[in-house]
Amino acid sequence: SRTPFLINTSGNATFAGNIDAGAAGKLSFTGTSGSPDLIIKNNSAASSTSGTATLQFKQALNSTGGKIVSGRDADYSSGTTRDSHLKFYTSKDATDTLALTLNSSQNATFSGNVILNSRLTFDYGGDHYLEAGTDALSYKSSGGGAVMTLNASTSNATFASNIYAGGDLTVAGGDVYITKQND
Repeated sequence: SRTPFLINTSGNATFAGNIDAGAAGKLSFTGTSGSPDLIIKNNSAASSTSGTATLQFKQALNSTGGKIVSGRDADYSSGTTRDSHLKFYTSKDATDTLALTLNSSQNATFSGNVILNSRLTFDYGGDHYLEAGTDALSYKSSGGGAVMTLNASTSNATFASNIYAGGDLTVAGGDVYITKQND
């Protein structure tokens, strides 16, 4: 006979089967300091590269509702490399579909389009960013000034300063105005 529920002397509880929240549909984790943790652990051998831990979501009578999977990038038995990745899945036609992968180098790979409401910031030595307006996309400096703007409705490109070309600069159609820079 299996013990359905065991609490050891450290206060850790072990369940022999699933925990069902029943009709209330809620499990609560409460801590007195810091944050309460929900730990999902895979106890596969350290030499295994197939060990994953999954947080799975269900919708409408047990239909697939997406999941988050943590996986190993390599064999953990050496003790020096313990890299992992996270994969985020959404549900499409009752099938888990990979939406986003975060690798151990913190690179994000999206499986579909990335939609931003306004701004994409590049924070490498200064906050330069791309900002979308109604008909324009601007590359802006950390001070907010537009360095370059592309207008979708007019197809115009506006630059805040001179344009320097290391090779050929080809302009097709329309008037071309060239001014000489003073030395």
